[in-house]
Amino acid sequence: MALYVRFLVRAAAQRGWKTHLLTTAKATRHPAFKLVQTEYKELAIHLMPHVNLSQSIGWLGLLLNQLRLYKVIYLGFKDIKPHEAPDIIYMINIDHIDKVMALLGSPFGRFKFAGMMMNIKFHRSKMKIGSPSRSDWLYEKLLLKVLQVKSLSCLTVIDEPFFHFVSRKSKSVYEKLILVPDVGELKGKDSALEARSLLNIPNNIFVILVYGVLTPKKGIVQLLRAVLACNLPDVVVLLAGVQDDRIRELLSEPLSMDLIEAGQLLVFPEFHNEVQEYRVFRASNAVWVGYIGNSFGSSGVLYQSCSLGLPVLATSNGLVGWLVNHHKVGVTFDPTVVEEAAKSITLLFNDRNLMNVLSANAEKLAISHSATKFGDSICDAIRQK
Repeated sequence: MALYVRFLVRAAAQRGWKTHLLTTAKATRHPAFKLVQTEYKELAIHLMPHVNLSQSIGWLGLLLNQLRLYKVIYLGFKDIKPHEAPDIIYMINIDHIDKVMALLGSPFGRFKFAGMMMNIKFHRSKMKIGSPSRSDWLYEKLLLKVLQVKSLSCLTVIDEPFFHFVSRKSKSVYEKLILVPDVGELKGKDSALEARSLLNIPNNIFVILVYGVLTPKKGIVQLLRAVLACNLPDVVVLLAGVQDDRIRELLSEPLSMDLIEAGQLLVFPEFHNEVQEYRVFRASNAVWVGYIGNSFGSSGVLYQSCSLGLPVLATSNGLVGWLVNHHKVGVTFDPTVVEEAAKSITLLFNDRNLMNVLSANAEKLAISHSATKFGDSICDAIRQK
């Protein structure tokens, strides 16, 4: 989320717009958010009250959490002084309160606002990128209610299949929807050889990177099993990012310990700043986005990979699978089937021509998904509406 904020604030600053940020004290303590504060010294920050969210799973827990978030957004915005009142509000992301907003309207009163939704689901079954749900019809109606909020000027989305889906609809409120490019940009100075040298990674091995907040949904255990099944000693997994408790437990199990001892599993268990982030990608040959479970949304890691021309090993499900197949930037498979994942890894390892084609396609896709394109697209949407 801080990445989106950063690139949007950058684009606004280049246009001479003054930006105020309404957020929580907890968010401002996150290392990624501190990058935004460091880069933009004049960023005005307003704090919302702290909110305790329910950990329960199900529609009732979802609704209660959205009500709590809606309330703190309302209270936080209400405390902003009249002389600091904005010309327009942009909310990243409306998914946090969309169900409640459909019922109660805007938490910003009379003020004009826009925003982004990143996790729309009701179209996925019809577009063959997800499973059907009994709630699809309800979620479509709730989105229509959100779009009917008069003070909402536009709603940006990053889901290409969804935008194609609604473009066939005749309802006038869908005209408020604007497709903007998702973003994942990496910048640095290290060459691949320098990056590997600094990370003590041999030059003659094939490195598969798993990056970000490392949880079981990243399909890490499935990747490790697939690498073991490949029986290719020169294929190495690089785990880079903050781990949750379940991944820490996984790394102490025999599967992980055997791969670590064999030199086929490298672990960098920490938050990565920009330099470290660029370095681990630059040191890699391919990137794993073989997510499992109900991970049907977009992936910033996918676009980060493309920015360096790195092919991806991807789930065939959801938006990630659609994007990889549509733009031909990697190979897709069912990550829960070890044989499929192992076959895909072996294919990339052995086929240099395929790697070159996928790399060229990735670089082409990255051009339209740069930080500049992302920020400018949103600023243009705000100004046009």
